[in-house]
Amino acid sequence: MNVQKPADDHPLQAQALAEAGLSAQLKGELVQARSLYHQALALEPSLFQACFNLGLSYYPNRKQTGESIYWFRRTLALNPAHLKATMLLAECLYWQGEVKASLQTVLRTLPEGNPQAFSNWTAAEQLQLRKRQMMAESWVLKTAFALAEFSEQDFLQLLRAWAIKWADPLLPVPPAQAVTHSGKIRLGYFSQEFGGFSSSYLMTPLLAGHDRERFELIAFSDAPDSQASDKNFKPLFDRWVSVYGCEASETARLIKGHKIDILLDLGGHTHPERLLLFAGKPAPLQITGLGFGTPVALKAMDGFITDPQIFPAELAEWIPEEVCYLSSALHWIPPEEEIPIRSRPAERPFIFGSANGLYKLSEPCLNTWAEILKACPESYLSLKAAPLASAETRRYYHDFFSARGVNPNRLLLQATEGRRQHLENFYNGIDLALDPFPYHGGVTSCEALWMGVPVLAMAGRIRCAESILLRLGLEDWLMPDTQAYVQKASEIYRQPEILHPLKFSLRQKLLNSVFCDMPRYVRETEAHYLRLWQKISS
Repeated sequence: MNVQKPADDHPLQAQALAEAGLSAQLKGELVQARSLYHQALALEPSLFQACFNLGLSYYPNRKQTGESIYWFRRTLALNPAHLKATMLLAECLYWQGEVKASLQTVLRTLPEGNPQAFSNWTAAEQLQLRKRQMMAESWVLKTAFALAEFSEQDFLQLLRAWAIKWADPLLPVPPAQAVTHSGKIRLGYFSQEFGGFSSSYLMTPLLAGHDRERFELIAFSDAPDSQASDKNFKPLFDRWVSVYGCEASETARLIKGHKIDILLDLGGHTHPERLLLFAGKPAPLQITGLGFGTPVALKAMDGFITDPQIFPAELAEWIPEEVCYLSSALHWIPPEEEIPIRSRPAERPFIFGSANGLYKLSEPCLNTWAEILKACPESYLSLKAAPLASAETRRYYHDFFSARGVNPNRLLLQATEGRRQHLENFYNGIDLALDPFPYHGGVTSCEALWMGVPVLAMAGRIRCAESILLRLGLEDWLMPDTQAYVQKASEIYRQPEILHPLKFSLRQKLLNSVFCDMPRYVRETEAHYLRLWQKISS
Protein backbone atom coordinates (compact mmCIF):
# COMPACT_ATOMS: atom_id res chain seq x y z
CA MET A 1 0.00 0.00 0.00
CA ASN A 2 1.27 3.44 -0.97
CA VAL A 3 1.33 5.87 2.00
CA GLN A 4 1.04 9.52 0.93
CA LYS A 5 3.60 11.77 2.60
CA PRO A 6 1.87 14.55 4.55
CA ALA A 7 2.31 18.06 3.18
CA ASP A 8 4.82 20.28 4.89
CA ASP A 9 2.69 22.56 7.06
CA HIS A 10 5.55 24.78 8.22
CA PRO A 11 4.49 27.69 5.97
CA LEU A 12 0.95 27.59 7.37
CA GLN A 13 2.19 27.42 10.95
CA ALA A 14 4.62 30.27 10.28
CA GLN A 15 1.89 32.43 8.76
CA ALA A 16 -0.39 31.77 11.73
CA LEU A 17 2.39 32.74 14.15
CA ALA A 18 3.11 35.92 12.17
CA GLU A 19 -0.57 36.86 12.24
CA ALA A 20 -0.68 36.26 15.98
CA GLY A 21 2.41 38.45 16.31
CA LEU A 22 0.71 41.25 14.40
CA SER A 23 -2.36 40.96 16.63
CA ALA A 24 -0.17 41.27 19.74
CA GLN A 25 1.74 44.19 18.20
CA LEU A 26 -1.47 46.10 17.50
CA LYS A 27 -2.38 45.69 21.18
CA GLY A 28 0.99 47.12 22.21
CA GLU A 29 2.26 43.75 23.48
CA LEU A 30 5.64 44.16 21.81
CA VAL A 31 7.63 41.50 23.71
CA GLN A 32 5.01 38.87 22.90
CA ALA A 33 4.81 40.07 19.29
CA ARG A 34 8.56 39.77 18.80
CA SER A 35 8.60 36.27 20.25
CA LEU A 36 5.87 35.15 17.84
CA TYR A 37 7.62 36.73 14.86
CA HIS A 38 10.87 34.97 15.75
CA GLN A 39 9.05 31.65 15.97
CA ALA A 40 7.45 32.28 12.58
CA LEU A 41 10.80 33.13 10.98
CA ALA A 42 12.43 30.04 12.48
CA LEU A 43 9.89 27.97 10.52
CA GLU A 44 9.80 30.15 7.39
CA PRO A 45 12.75 32.58 7.05
CA SER A 46 11.32 34.09 3.86
CA LEU A 47 8.40 35.84 5.60
CA PHE A 48 9.44 39.39 4.74
CA GLN A 49 6.35 40.91 6.37
CA ALA A 50 7.29 39.35 9.71
CA CYS A 51 10.76 40.92 9.33
CA PHE A 52 9.18 44.28 8.52
CA ASN A 53 6.82 44.09 11.51
CA LEU A 54 9.78 43.26 13.74
CA GLY A 55 11.48 46.41 12.49
CA LEU A 56 8.31 48.37 13.23
CA SER A 57 8.19 46.95 16.76
CA TYR A 58 11.48 48.71 17.51
CA TYR A 59 10.73 51.87 15.50
CA PRO A 60 10.56 54.80 16.34
CA ASN A 61 12.27 54.24 19.71
CA ARG A 62 15.65 55.92 19.11
CA LYS A 63 17.27 53.64 21.68
CA GLN A 64 16.42 50.67 19.43
CA THR A 65 17.50 52.23 16.14
CA GLY A 66 20.07 49.50 15.49
CA GLU A 67 17.47 46.75 15.84
CA SER A 68 15.13 48.58 13.44
CA ILE A 69 17.94 48.86 10.88
CA TYR A 70 18.71 45.14 11.14
CA TRP A 71 15.13 44.05 10.50
CA PHE A 72 14.39 46.59 7.76
CA ARG A 73 17.51 45.36 5.97
CA ARG A 74 16.33 41.76 6.37
CA THR A 75 13.00 42.82 4.86
CA LEU A 76 14.65 44.39 1.84
CA ALA A 77 16.93 41.38 1.31
CA LEU A 78 13.76 39.33 0.87
CA ASN A 79 11.67 41.99 -0.90
CA PRO A 80 13.79 44.78 -2.44
CA ALA A 81 10.64 46.58 -3.69
CA HIS A 82 9.26 47.15 -0.17
CA LEU A 83 8.95 50.95 -0.28
CA LYS A 84 7.96 51.54 3.32
CA ALA A 85 10.85 49.45 4.62
CA THR A 86 13.20 51.43 2.37
CA MET A 87 11.93 54.78 3.65
CA LEU A 88 12.05 53.72 7.31
CA LEU A 89 15.52 52.26 6.82
CA ALA A 90 16.65 55.63 5.43
CA GLU A 91 15.25 57.37 8.51
CA CYS A 92 16.89 54.97 10.95
CA LEU A 93 20.24 55.17 9.17
CA TYR A 94 20.07 58.96 9.61
CA TRP A 95 19.48 58.69 13.37
CA GLN A 96 22.36 56.20 13.63
CA GLY A 97 24.64 58.73 11.94
CA GLU A 98 24.90 57.03 8.53
CA VAL A 99 23.64 60.13 6.76
CA LYS A 100 25.19 59.42 3.35
CA ALA A 101 23.72 55.90 3.39
CA SER A 102 20.39 57.43 4.39
CA LEU A 103 20.48 59.70 1.34
CA GLN A 104 21.41 56.84 -0.98
CA THR A 105 18.59 54.74 0.48
CA VAL A 106 15.89 57.39 0.22
CA LEU A 107 16.77 58.03 -3.43
CA ARG A 108 15.66 54.44 -4.13
CA THR A 109 12.13 55.40 -3.09
CA LEU A 110 11.87 58.03 -5.85
CA PRO A 111 10.67 57.18 -9.37
CA GLU A 112 13.71 58.96 -10.82
CA GLY A 113 16.05 56.78 -8.78
CA ASN A 114 14.29 53.46 -9.41
CA PRO A 115 11.96 53.77 -12.43
CA GLN A 116 11.39 50.04 -12.93
CA ALA A 117 9.89 49.66 -9.46
CA PHE A 118 7.02 52.02 -10.33
CA SER A 119 6.29 51.06 -13.93
CA ASN A 120 3.16 48.97 -13.26
CA TRP A 121 1.47 51.02 -10.54
CA THR A 122 -2.24 51.80 -10.77
CA ALA A 123 -3.57 55.37 -10.71
CA ALA A 124 -4.57 55.01 -7.04
CA GLU A 125 -1.11 53.69 -6.18
CA GLN A 126 0.49 56.54 -8.10
CA LEU A 127 -1.51 59.03 -5.98
CA GLN A 128 -0.22 57.42 -2.79
CA LEU A 129 3.25 57.37 -4.30
CA ARG A 130 3.13 61.14 -4.77
CA LYS A 131 2.70 61.69 -1.04
CA ARG A 132 5.59 59.36 -0.33
CA GLN A 133 7.65 61.12 -2.96
CA MET A 134 6.99 64.49 -1.31
CA MET A 135 8.14 63.08 2.05
CA ALA A 136 11.18 61.41 0.48
CA GLU A 137 12.30 64.58 -1.27
CA SER A 138 11.99 66.42 2.03
CA TRP A 139 14.19 63.73 3.61
CA VAL A 140 16.77 64.47 0.91
CA LEU A 141 16.84 68.05 2.27
CA LYS A 142 17.37 66.77 5.79
CA THR A 143 20.37 64.69 4.75
CA ALA A 144 21.80 67.46 2.55
CA PHE A 145 21.80 69.82 5.54
CA ALA A 146 24.00 67.39 7.49
CA LEU A 147 26.42 66.44 4.71
CA ALA A 148 29.65 68.33 4.09
CA GLU A 149 29.33 67.82 0.32
CA PHE A 150 26.52 70.40 0.09
CA SER A 151 27.21 74.15 0.25
CA GLU A 152 24.79 76.69 1.74
CA GLN A 153 23.67 77.65 -1.75
CA ASP A 154 23.18 73.97 -2.69
CA PHE A 155 20.94 73.48 0.32
CA LEU A 156 18.91 76.64 -0.26
CA GLN A 157 18.44 75.73 -3.92
CA LEU A 158 17.14 72.30 -2.87
CA LEU A 159 14.78 73.95 -0.37
CA ARG A 160 13.40 76.28 -3.00
CA ALA A 161 13.04 73.50 -5.58
CA TRP A 162 11.00 71.43 -3.09
CA ALA A 163 8.75 74.41 -2.37
CA ILE A 164 8.21 75.18 -6.06
CA LYS A 165 7.24 71.57 -6.75
CA TRP A 166 5.11 70.72 -3.73
CA ALA A 167 4.05 73.86 -1.83
CA ASP A 168 3.83 76.98 -3.98
CA PRO A 169 1.09 75.57 -6.29
CA LEU A 170 -1.18 75.38 -3.20
CA LEU A 171 -0.95 79.12 -2.48
CA PRO A 172 -4.44 80.61 -2.95
CA VAL A 173 -4.96 83.55 -5.29
CA PRO A 174 -5.46 86.00 -3.72
CA PRO A 175 -3.98 84.84 -0.37
CA ALA A 176 -5.72 85.49 2.94
CA GLN A 177 -5.87 89.17 3.85
CA ALA A 178 -5.24 90.70 7.26
CA VAL A 179 -8.41 91.67 9.07
CA THR A 180 -8.13 95.00 10.90
CA HIS A 181 -9.38 94.76 14.47
CA SER A 182 -8.84 96.64 17.69
CA GLY A 183 -8.37 93.60 19.90
CA LYS A 184 -5.30 91.56 20.72
CA ILE A 185 -3.24 90.03 17.92
CA ARG A 186 -3.93 86.30 17.87
CA LEU A 187 -0.74 84.24 17.68
CA GLY A 188 -1.17 80.62 16.60
CA TYR A 189 1.79 78.38 17.46
CA PHE A 190 1.69 75.19 15.41
CA SER A 191 3.81 72.20 16.45
CA GLN A 192 3.89 68.43 16.37
CA GLU A 193 6.39 68.34 19.20
CA PHE A 194 5.36 70.54 22.13
CA GLY A 195 7.64 69.15 24.83
CA GLY A 196 9.05 66.49 22.54
CA PHE A 197 12.35 67.74 21.09
CA SER A 198 15.67 68.82 22.60
CA SER A 199 15.20 72.57 22.09
CA SER A 200 11.43 72.74 22.65
CA TYR A 201 11.83 73.92 26.22
CA LEU A 202 13.67 76.95 24.83
CA MET A 203 10.29 78.15 23.55
CA THR A 204 8.89 78.45 27.07
CA PRO A 205 10.50 81.84 27.91
CA LEU A 206 9.05 83.34 24.74
CA LEU A 207 5.59 81.94 25.41
CA ALA A 208 5.69 82.87 29.09
CA GLY A 209 7.10 86.33 28.39
CA HIS A 210 4.64 87.48 25.71
CA ASP A 211 2.87 90.77 26.37
CA ARG A 212 -0.65 89.53 27.15
CA GLU A 213 -2.04 93.02 26.71
CA ARG A 214 -1.11 92.83 23.02
CA PHE A 215 -1.18 89.14 22.18
CA GLU A 216 -3.51 86.20 22.63
CA LEU A 217 -1.82 82.79 22.36
CA ILE A 218 -3.43 79.74 20.77
CA ALA A 219 -1.62 76.41 20.48
CA PHE A 220 -2.33 74.04 17.60
CA SER A 221 -0.91 70.74 18.78
CA ASP A 222 -0.49 68.05 16.15
CA ALA A 223 0.60 65.34 18.58
CA PRO A 224 -1.02 63.16 21.23
CA ASP A 225 -1.26 64.96 24.55
CA SER A 226 1.52 64.01 26.93
CA GLN A 227 2.62 64.81 30.45
CA ALA A 228 5.30 67.12 29.02
CA SER A 229 2.82 69.20 27.05
CA ASP A 230 0.24 69.17 29.84
CA LYS A 231 2.71 70.31 32.49
CA ASN A 232 5.03 72.64 30.58
CA PHE A 233 3.10 74.07 27.66
CA LYS A 234 -0.68 74.07 28.13
CA PRO A 235 -0.62 76.67 30.94
CA LEU A 236 1.26 79.09 28.66
CA PHE A 237 -1.59 79.37 26.15
CA ASP A 238 -4.97 81.03 26.29
CA ARG A 239 -6.38 78.20 24.17
CA TRP A 240 -5.11 74.73 23.33
CA VAL A 241 -6.44 73.17 20.12
CA SER A 242 -5.60 69.57 19.30
CA VAL A 243 -5.38 68.93 15.55
CA TYR A 244 -3.83 65.50 15.94
CA GLY A 245 -5.22 63.18 13.29
CA CYS A 246 -7.03 65.98 11.46
CA GLU A 247 -6.79 66.23 7.69
CA ALA A 248 -5.14 69.36 6.31
CA SER A 249 -8.46 70.85 5.22
CA GLU A 250 -9.97 70.39 8.69
CA THR A 251 -6.86 71.82 10.36
CA ALA A 252 -6.97 74.87 8.08
CA ARG A 253 -10.67 75.32 8.93
CA LEU A 254 -9.86 75.28 12.66
CA ILE A 255 -7.07 77.84 12.22
CA LYS A 256 -9.36 80.12 10.25
CA GLY A 257 -12.17 79.52 12.74
CA HIS A 258 -9.98 80.81 15.56
CA LYS A 259 -9.24 83.89 13.44
CA ILE A 260 -5.48 83.56 13.78
CA ASP A 261 -3.60 86.69 12.74
CA ILE A 262 -0.05 85.30 12.86
CA LEU A 263 0.63 81.59 12.45
CA LEU A 264 4.04 80.38 13.68
CA ASP A 265 5.62 77.25 12.20
CA LEU A 266 7.70 75.39 14.80
CA GLY A 267 8.53 72.36 12.65
CA GLY A 268 9.81 73.20 9.19
CA HIS A 269 10.98 70.16 7.25
CA THR A 270 10.93 68.06 10.41
CA HIS A 271 7.31 67.40 9.41
CA PRO A 272 6.99 68.28 5.72
CA GLU A 273 3.41 67.10 5.35
CA ARG A 274 2.32 69.97 7.61
CA LEU A 275 4.32 72.46 5.56
CA LEU A 276 1.69 71.90 2.89
CA LEU A 277 -0.85 73.23 5.40
CA PHE A 278 1.11 76.49 5.57
CA ALA A 279 1.37 76.48 1.77
CA GLY A 280 -2.42 76.94 1.66
CA LYS A 281 -2.05 80.15 3.73
CA PRO A 282 -4.68 79.59 6.48
CA ALA A 283 -3.52 82.78 8.24
CA PRO A 284 -2.76 86.20 6.75
CA LEU A 285 0.75 86.31 8.27
CA GLN A 286 2.96 83.24 8.61
CA ILE A 287 6.43 83.03 10.17
CA THR A 288 8.97 80.22 10.37
CA GLY A 289 12.40 79.55 11.91
CA LEU A 290 11.71 79.44 15.66
CA GLY A 291 12.85 76.18 17.20
CA PHE A 292 14.80 74.72 14.27
CA GLY A 293 16.78 77.55 12.67
CA THR A 294 16.44 77.08 8.90
CA PRO A 295 14.13 78.70 6.35
CA VAL A 296 11.59 76.67 4.38
CA ALA A 297 11.61 78.81 1.22
CA LEU A 298 7.81 78.78 0.75
CA LYS A 299 6.11 81.73 -0.92
CA ALA A 300 3.38 81.37 1.68
CA MET A 301 5.83 82.19 4.49
CA ASP A 302 6.14 85.89 5.23
CA GLY A 303 9.03 85.87 7.70
CA PHE A 304 12.01 83.76 8.77
CA ILE A 305 13.47 84.42 12.24
CA THR A 306 17.23 83.93 12.58
CA ASP A 307 20.35 85.96 13.38
CA PRO A 308 23.03 87.53 11.15
CA GLN A 309 25.74 85.15 12.34
CA ILE A 310 23.83 81.99 11.39
CA PHE A 311 22.16 83.36 8.25
CA PRO A 312 24.20 86.25 6.78
CA ALA A 313 22.42 88.94 4.78
CA GLU A 314 23.93 87.77 1.47
CA LEU A 315 21.89 84.56 1.70
CA ALA A 316 18.55 86.41 1.84
CA GLU A 317 18.24 86.51 -1.96
CA TRP A 318 17.93 82.71 -2.06
CA ILE A 319 14.62 82.54 -0.18
CA PRO A 320 11.22 84.26 -0.55
CA GLU A 321 10.69 84.84 3.19
CA GLU A 322 11.65 88.19 4.68
CA VAL A 323 14.61 87.63 6.99
CA CYS A 324 13.99 88.84 10.55
CA TYR A 325 17.15 89.18 12.61
CA LEU A 326 17.40 88.67 16.35
CA SER A 327 20.54 89.41 18.35
CA SER A 328 20.76 85.64 18.64
CA ALA A 329 18.53 82.90 17.28
CA LEU A 330 19.94 80.48 19.87
CA HIS A 331 18.84 80.72 23.48
CA TRP A 332 19.48 78.53 26.46
CA ILE A 333 17.86 78.10 29.86
CA PRO A 334 20.08 76.81 32.68
CA PRO A 335 18.55 74.18 34.96
CA GLU A 336 16.84 75.48 38.08
CA GLU A 337 18.64 73.06 40.38
CA GLU A 338 22.25 73.57 41.39
CA ILE A 339 24.60 71.21 39.54
CA PRO A 340 28.21 71.30 40.74
CA ILE A 341 31.24 71.55 38.48
CA ARG A 342 33.82 69.05 39.71
CA SER A 343 37.58 69.32 39.29
CA ARG A 344 39.19 66.75 37.04
CA PRO A 345 40.65 63.79 38.98
CA ALA A 346 44.42 63.70 38.44
CA GLU A 347 44.41 59.95 37.78
CA ARG A 348 41.72 60.04 35.09
CA PRO A 349 42.86 59.76 31.46
CA PHE A 350 42.05 62.65 29.15
CA ILE A 351 38.55 62.25 27.69
CA PHE A 352 37.14 64.03 24.64
CA GLY A 353 33.35 64.02 24.39
CA SER A 354 30.25 64.79 22.35
CA ALA A 355 26.59 64.45 23.27
CA ASN A 356 25.32 65.61 19.89
CA GLY A 357 22.85 63.63 17.82
CA LEU A 358 24.69 60.99 15.78
CA TYR A 359 23.27 62.45 12.57
CA LYS A 360 25.55 65.45 13.15
CA LEU A 361 28.67 63.27 13.18
CA SER A 362 29.55 63.39 9.48
CA GLU A 363 32.15 61.04 8.04
CA PRO A 364 34.75 63.85 7.70
CA CYS A 365 34.03 64.77 11.33
CA LEU A 366 34.49 61.20 12.59
CA ASN A 367 37.63 60.80 10.50
CA THR A 368 39.03 63.91 12.18
CA TRP A 369 38.13 62.59 15.62
CA ALA A 370 39.91 59.34 14.79
CA GLU A 371 42.98 61.40 13.89
CA ILE A 372 42.74 63.16 17.26
CA LEU A 373 42.67 59.84 19.11
CA LYS A 374 45.70 58.63 17.17
CA ALA A 375 47.56 61.87 17.94
CA CYS A 376 46.59 61.60 21.64
CA PRO A 377 47.41 57.94 22.35
CA GLU A 378 46.25 57.69 25.98
CA SER A 379 42.97 59.55 25.44
CA TYR A 380 39.37 58.34 25.13
CA LEU A 381 36.31 59.54 23.23
CA SER A 382 32.94 59.58 25.01
CA LEU A 383 29.84 59.69 22.80
CA LYS A 384 26.33 59.97 24.17
CA ALA A 385 23.12 59.63 22.14
CA ALA A 386 19.90 57.62 22.37
CA PRO A 387 20.72 55.14 19.54
CA LEU A 388 23.89 54.08 21.39
CA ALA A 389 21.68 52.02 23.70
CA SER A 390 21.58 49.51 20.83
CA ALA A 391 24.37 46.96 20.51
CA GLU A 392 23.97 47.15 16.72
CA THR A 393 24.65 50.89 16.74
CA ARG A 394 27.59 50.56 19.11
CA ARG A 395 29.02 47.91 16.81
CA TYR A 396 28.80 50.33 13.88
CA TYR A 397 30.95 52.90 15.71
CA HIS A 398 33.39 50.27 16.96
CA ASP A 399 33.87 49.06 13.39
CA PHE A 400 34.21 52.61 12.04
CA PHE A 401 37.04 53.58 14.39
CA SER A 402 38.70 50.18 14.22
CA ALA A 403 38.92 50.52 10.42
CA ARG A 404 40.83 53.78 11.00
CA GLY A 405 43.37 52.30 13.36
CA VAL A 406 41.73 53.21 16.68
CA ASN A 407 41.16 50.54 19.31
CA PRO A 408 37.37 50.48 19.90
CA ASN A 409 38.03 50.03 23.63
CA ARG A 410 38.91 53.73 23.62
CA LEU A 411 35.30 54.60 22.82
CA LEU A 412 32.95 55.24 25.73
CA LEU A 413 29.49 54.86 24.21
CA GLN A 414 26.36 55.52 26.23
CA ALA A 415 22.68 56.30 25.80
CA THR A 416 20.86 59.42 26.95
CA GLU A 417 19.46 59.94 30.46
CA GLY A 418 17.55 62.60 32.40
CA ARG A 419 18.76 66.20 32.08
CA ARG A 420 20.22 66.61 35.57
CA GLN A 421 21.99 63.25 35.47
CA HIS A 422 23.25 63.99 31.96
CA LEU A 423 24.71 67.38 32.86
CA GLU A 424 26.33 66.24 36.08
CA ASN A 425 27.61 62.85 34.98
CA PHE A 426 28.57 63.39 31.35
CA TYR A 427 30.20 66.82 31.48
CA ASN A 428 32.01 66.21 34.76
CA GLY A 429 33.35 63.08 33.07
CA ILE A 430 34.96 64.73 30.03
CA ASP A 431 37.71 67.31 29.57
CA LEU A 432 37.05 68.82 26.14
CA ALA A 433 33.84 68.85 24.10
CA LEU A 434 34.32 68.22 20.39
CA ASP A 435 31.79 70.06 18.26
CA PRO A 436 30.77 68.17 15.10
CA PHE A 437 30.92 69.64 11.61
CA PRO A 438 29.46 70.79 9.32
CA TYR A 439 26.33 70.35 11.50
CA HIS A 440 27.30 72.16 14.68
CA GLY A 441 25.82 71.65 18.10
CA GLY A 442 23.65 74.29 19.71
CA VAL A 443 22.01 73.23 22.97
CA THR A 444 24.79 70.68 23.58
CA SER A 445 27.48 73.38 23.26
CA CYS A 446 25.68 75.57 25.78
CA GLU A 447 25.37 72.61 28.15
CA ALA A 448 29.10 71.92 27.92
CA LEU A 449 30.04 75.55 28.53
CA TRP A 450 27.64 75.83 31.47
CA MET A 451 29.34 72.79 33.01
CA GLY A 452 32.77 74.37 32.55
CA VAL A 453 33.84 72.29 29.55
CA PRO A 454 35.36 74.24 26.61
CA VAL A 455 34.02 73.46 23.14
CA LEU A 456 36.44 72.93 20.26
CA ALA A 457 34.77 73.70 16.93
CA MET A 458 35.55 74.18 13.27
CA ALA A 459 34.18 77.05 11.22
CA GLY A 460 31.60 75.90 8.71
CA ARG A 461 28.54 76.71 6.66
CA ILE A 462 25.99 76.24 9.47
CA ARG A 463 27.80 78.80 11.68
CA CYS A 464 26.17 77.87 14.98
CA ALA A 465 29.60 77.34 16.54
CA GLU A 466 30.72 80.78 15.36
CA SER A 467 27.55 82.28 16.80
CA ILE A 468 28.28 80.84 20.23
CA LEU A 469 32.06 81.06 20.52
CA LEU A 470 32.59 84.50 19.00
CA ARG A 471 29.88 86.09 21.15
CA LEU A 472 31.50 84.62 24.28
CA GLY A 473 34.98 85.81 23.35
CA LEU A 474 36.17 82.25 22.78
CA GLU A 475 37.44 82.72 19.24
CA ASP A 476 40.63 80.78 20.08
CA TRP A 477 38.47 77.63 20.18
CA LEU A 478 37.14 78.08 16.65
CA MET A 479 39.45 76.42 14.12
CA PRO A 480 39.64 77.25 10.39
CA ASP A 481 40.26 73.68 9.17
CA THR A 482 40.69 70.07 10.26
CA GLN A 483 44.47 70.33 10.58
CA ALA A 484 44.17 73.17 13.09
CA TYR A 485 41.32 71.29 14.83
CA VAL A 486 43.50 68.20 15.40
CA GLN A 487 46.49 70.34 16.41
CA LYS A 488 44.48 72.30 19.01
CA ALA A 489 43.01 69.11 20.48
CA SER A 490 46.52 67.63 20.72
CA GLU A 491 47.86 70.74 22.47
CA ILE A 492 45.10 70.60 25.09
CA TYR A 493 45.69 66.88 25.60
CA ARG A 494 49.38 67.50 26.29
CA GLN A 495 48.73 70.54 28.51
CA PRO A 496 45.41 69.90 30.28
CA GLU A 497 46.26 72.52 32.90
CA ILE A 498 45.25 75.11 30.27
CA LEU A 499 41.64 74.14 30.95
CA HIS A 500 41.63 74.89 34.68
CA PRO A 501 41.11 78.70 34.56
CA LEU A 502 38.23 78.23 32.12
CA LYS A 503 36.48 75.49 34.04
CA PHE A 504 35.07 77.76 36.70
CA SER A 505 34.54 80.89 34.58
CA LEU A 506 32.61 79.61 31.55
CA ARG A 507 29.31 79.25 33.41
CA GLN A 508 29.12 82.91 34.38
CA LYS A 509 30.30 83.97 30.92
CA LEU A 510 27.37 82.05 29.40
CA LEU A 511 24.86 83.36 31.95
CA ASN A 512 25.89 86.96 31.20
CA SER A 513 25.54 86.47 27.44
CA VAL A 514 22.76 87.13 24.95
CA PHE A 515 22.00 83.40 24.93
CA CYS A 516 20.50 83.63 28.40
CA ASP A 517 18.91 87.08 28.01
CA MET A 518 15.31 85.95 27.72
CA PRO A 519 13.61 89.38 28.09
CA ARG A 520 15.64 90.59 25.10
CA TYR A 521 14.64 87.49 23.11
CA VAL A 522 10.96 88.17 23.80
CA ARG A 523 11.20 91.90 23.00
CA GLU A 524 12.99 91.37 19.70
CA THR A 525 10.68 88.56 18.57
CA GLU A 526 7.54 90.53 19.41
CA ALA A 527 8.94 93.56 17.59
CA HIS A 528 9.20 91.49 14.40
CA TYR A 529 5.66 90.18 14.86
CA LEU A 530 4.32 93.71 15.23
CA ARG A 531 6.37 95.11 12.36
CA LEU A 532 5.25 92.42 9.92
CA TRP A 533 1.65 92.68 11.12
CA GLN A 534 1.59 96.45 10.62
CA LYS A 535 3.16 95.97 7.20
CA ILE A 536 0.33 93.76 5.91
CA SER A 537 -2.39 95.66 7.79
CA SER A 538 -1.55 99.08 6.37
